[in-house]
Amino acid sequence: MMGSNFDFKLNINENNIPLAISELRNKRRRILETWGLFLVTQVKKLTPVDTGRLRNSIAHEVEGENTVAVGSNVEYAKYVCLGTRKMKARDFLTPPFKKNKDKLKTMAENILKE
Repeated sequence: MMGSNFDFKLNINENNIPLAISELRNKRRRILETWGLFLVTQVKKLTPVDTGRLRNSIAHEVEGENTVAVGSNVEYAKYVCLGTRKMKARDFLTPPFKKNKDKLKTMAENILKE
């Protein structure tokens, strides 16, 4: 009927539980991949550049079912990020996570709505 509210309801029963679980797992994986790609871009923007090796090494990897890791395999990345006695810390990893919490939440919500 025109002008009325339209509600979409899905009843979960024993016949569609495996399908629902599979769909949620797929969406969770897509959320982690989307977050990883986005955060790599944001981290690269803050990564200090001398030769470009560190910035070019920034990547993401989905670990298990609930975690995406963003970082570098370059041996000196932790020293740049955390600093040393002779070099001030230049944290390029933490700020993108903190700054974009709301955006990451929105990304997840949009994927779950699809």
